[in-house]
Amino acid sequence: MDNTQAEWLQNTYRAKPGSDLSVTDLCRPTYQLWVKLNLPDTFTPSPYVGFKSYLGSALHQFIENIDEDSTIKEFTHLRKHGDTVIGGTTDELRWNKDTNKWRIGDIKLKGAYPSKKFLGIGTKTNPNPPKEQDKEILQQSIYRWLFQGMFDIQDEGVIYLFTAGHSAREQFPEMQTVPLKLMSIEATDKYIQNKLLAVQTEPEVDCETSWLCGYCDYKDYCPAQNTTGFSDES
Repeated sequence: MDNTQAEWLQNTYRAKPGSDLSVTDLCRPTYQLWVKLNLPDTFTPSPYVGFKSYLGSALHQFIENIDEDSTIKEFTHLRKHGDTVIGGTTDELRWNKDTNKWRIGDIKLKGAYPSKKFLGIGTKTNPNPPKEQDKEILQQSIYRWLFQGMFDIQDEGVIYLFTAGHSAREQFPEMQTVPLKLMSIEATDKYIQNKLLAVQTEPEVDCETSWLCGYCDYKDYCPAQNTTGFSDES
């Protein structure tokens, strides 16, 4: 792996130096997080996940190299919740002169189908599906919790959505800004508390099983997949 790719892979998919968990970790299904915390030393991640991180990081680097006034890019911070150190890096903090507060922004690269699900674009058989934005809302809400006391951050965040494989037949733009209503600081703190409690012992499998399971780093340890699982020594 060349130096450029190695640098690009140091992104939000990885826990921050000095942290026990990353913001991304806290957005995982509870069982997946428990597996991550109990992996054997011999575990190696899927090369597909690394490649996906590589593409996403390349997009991030290109955008973040654009210098903009009143904008902080790639801001990293650590905060403790009890004895657990949580770290994260938001793509952007932008000053909003209309609200006199900072706004969290995050860059997302999605394929055409995931973009439609994220935006709530329907089909003839399902014309008005709900927007699948819970994970992005949770992620930005945890960033706001992470930066509490450092920045006065507004209640609305934003996703800069880039759609890979976009074609002229799509009924939405290739690049767009999507606003998100964030959770309150209190609700976010409670979510983190419950998440940390839930992984103290092995929880029930709560992952949404689908074709995406084939791209999960932890598939071999998932009882729903009837594969390797954990040995008695794990």
